[in-house]
Amino acid sequence: MNMIYEIETVDTGVSISKTLCGNFIELGYGRQVEGMQSEMIFNRRFADFPAYTAINKDWYDLIQEPDEQGRRYQTDWSVFDWYHNAYEHNAWYAAPGLPPSKRIFDENRYIVETTPYRLVRISFEDEAGRRFLRICNRDTQSSALAQDGKYVREGEEYRFSGLIRTDTPQDIELVLSKEGDFNTQIGRTTIRVAGDGFIEYACSLRADFSGFATLSLWIAGGMQLDLAEVSLKPAHDSFGFRAEIAPFIKERLKPSVIRWPGGCFASFYDFRDGIGGHRKTVPSYFWGGLNENDIGSMELGAFCEACGAEQMICVNVFHPRKAKYDHYFDEVNCSAHGYDFAQFTDLSEGAALARQWVEYMNGSVQTAMGALRASHGRPEPFHVKYWELDNEVYRWFTAEEYAKACVYYSREMKKADPSILTGMLTYGNFEINDETLKKMLEIAGKDIDFLADRGASEQNLSRKLGIMRAYNEANGTHLKYCNTEWLPYDMFYFHVDEYNRIEGDKSYMFTKWRYALNVFRQMMMWQREGEDVLFINFNNLANTHGQNAIDTPRDGIYLSACGIALGLMAQSPAAHLLQIKDYHASLTDPLQIQAAYDETKKQVVVYACNVLSEATEATVRLPNDGNRYRHCRIHVASAPALTSMNRQHRDEISVTKLETEVTSEEFHFQIPALSFTELVFSE
Repeated sequence: MNMIYEIETVDTGVSISKTLCGNFIELGYGRQVEGMQSEMIFNRRFADFPAYTAINKDWYDLIQEPDEQGRRYQTDWSVFDWYHNAYEHNAWYAAPGLPPSKRIFDENRYIVETTPYRLVRISFEDEAGRRFLRICNRDTQSSALAQDGKYVREGEEYRFSGLIRTDTPQDIELVLSKEGDFNTQIGRTTIRVAGDGFIEYACSLRADFSGFATLSLWIAGGMQLDLAEVSLKPAHDSFGFRAEIAPFIKERLKPSVIRWPGGCFASFYDFRDGIGGHRKTVPSYFWGGLNENDIGSMELGAFCEACGAEQMICVNVFHPRKAKYDHYFDEVNCSAHGYDFAQFTDLSEGAALARQWVEYMNGSVQTAMGALRASHGRPEPFHVKYWELDNEVYRWFTAEEYAKACVYYSREMKKADPSILTGMLTYGNFEINDETLKKMLEIAGKDIDFLADRGASEQNLSRKLGIMRAYNEANGTHLKYCNTEWLPYDMFYFHVDEYNRIEGDKSYMFTKWRYALNVFRQMMMWQREGEDVLFINFNNLANTHGQNAIDTPRDGIYLSACGIALGLMAQSPAAHLLQIKDYHASLTDPLQIQAAYDETKKQVVVYACNVLSEATEATVRLPNDGNRYRHCRIHVASAPALTSMNRQHRDEISVTKLETEVTSEEFHFQIPALSFTELVFSE
C-alpha cells in the first residue's frame, strides 16, 4: 500500500533541542574507559582484584543455572557475541611461561607466580602502605615478568615508566615480543637500575611490527627486583585516551552532552581520588573489579571537549544509610561487600565536596580549587554546565528527603558557579504517583533547573512533562526534562517469538538491530515534545558487554547497531517540526513518518521508521512554502534481521547514501523492512 503524507506549512511551534542526542560514561563498569584509554597495562599498581558483584553478574546475564555449590556464572566471556579483546583481564606471569587463563574467576588475583621453565617467583608485596611486585630469580638464566595483550603498531613509539628498586645495580631488559613467542622480539631497550630505594625510571620502545605483543621485564640469574606504579602508553595519546577515540566519536556520533562518572558508580565516588599525580587504585565499590583512577575529572573534561560535547557530572549526594550499603547482597559469595562508607554519610560534608568539585571544574585560577586545577595542568576552566544530583537515590532517601537535599546541594554548588544547572531525579521507587512529583517540585523546583528521568514510554513522558509545564507556568520557572540514562527498551509491537532470546538476556538484546530500531522510534517521540526535552543520554558510550554506541577493541573502533542509529539522529538537520495533514505519529506505530524544517527552514527533513518485516512505500507531498525543492539526499539504515549486529570487521547493518533529483511536489520512495529512512529535500 502506498500512503500519501501531505506536509503542511503550519507552524507547529515545536523546535527540537539542539542538545537532544547525549551519551553516558560510567567509570569502574563494563570495561568502558579501560577499552578507550591509552594505558596498556592491566592492574599496573598490582592491587588484589575484587570479585565482580552479584548485581554486575545479573545485569550482564552471566548467572547460569544453580548447582550444588550455589549460583554458577559464566567465566569465559569469549563465548558471547559482544566479546572483543578489550574485555581481557591480562594477568602478570613469570616468564618464559605459558599464557595465563583468560577466564574471569572471583578468586583470580591475575598473577601466575611461577613457571616450569625457570626458578623464578613473582609476588605481590606490601611495605609502608605501598603495593609492589617482586621478581625473585633464583635461576642461572634470565627470567622475566610478563603481560600479554598489548596491541602495537609498526613504527609507533611506546613509553614505559615504573618505580624500580634493587639492592644490586644491574641492567634489566624491557622487551616487546610477538604474543606467544618470546623469541620474536619487536622492540627492546636496556634500563640501568641502581640504588636501594624506589626510583622512577622511564624509557621508550619503538615497535617494528603491527599486532598483539607481550611486554616483559627480564632480570639476570640470581637477581631480585621490586616494581611499582608501572605504565606503558603510546607516545601520542589524547588526555589519557587512545588518540583515535575522540575524533571517531566527534565525527560519527556527535554526542551533544556526555554524562559521567556514573551511574551507580557515582554514588560512592570522591572526585579527589581522580585528580593530581599520585592516584590510588581502589575497588569499584558498586560493580566490583578495579578502578585505577587514571581517568578522572581532568581527563574526562578534556575528552568531552575533544568529542565536541557538553559535560554533565553526576554528584554523590551523601546520606547516613550509605555507610553500610548492602542493597545487592552477593549471592555468589554469600557475603556482603564489607565496605564502610562512613565518609559518605554527612549531607553538609557532601555538599561542601560538591561545591569544591564545581570550583575545580569551573573556578578561575584565583579560587583555591581553580588554582589546584591549574597546578594539574589546566589553567582554563572547563565550564561544566550540567550537574545531576546523584543516581537512583531511592535506595537511601524518601522523596521529600531527597528534594530537600537537592535544595541544599544546589544552593551550595551555585555559590561556586551561579551559572550551573542542577538536576533532580524524577524516577524510582519513591515516585508512587503524580502527587509525589508535585510535592518534590514544591520543595525544590525553584532551586533546580532540570528533571533527570529514566522512563521511555509516551505515557511517562506525557505525564511528567505535563506536571513540569504546569509548574513552570505557575511559578515563572524554566525547568527542562532530561533522560540522563536511557535504555531504549521495546515498549510495544515486537513479540518474543520474533526476537529469539529477548526474555532475560539483556546483553544479547543490547547489541541487536531491533534495539537500535527503538532508538529511532523513541528519538522521534522526544523530538515531538520540542525544546522542553533538553537532552537524552544513551546508556552507554563504549563496550559494557554490548550495551553501547561504540566498541573499542584494542586494535580498532566501530559503531554498534545503536551507534549507527544515534549517529544518524545526532547529525540529522531536523530542527522545527512540521505538521502532516490528518496524521499523528505514535511510538506504538509500526510505521512512523515525521517531518521537519532544518534550522534555516530551507530544507525539509522526512523520517520513515519501519519496524515491520515487510517493505512498504510512501509518497510525501512537499509543502507549498515558496521553496523549490529540486534535490533529495537519502540515508537508509537497514539490516536483514532483527537480530543483526555489528562486530569487528563484520558489519551486518548497512547505511546506504543516495542522492536524486526531485521533479514534482510529490516524491515517491521505498521503505525497506526493518529500516530507518531520512530524506532531506533542498533547493
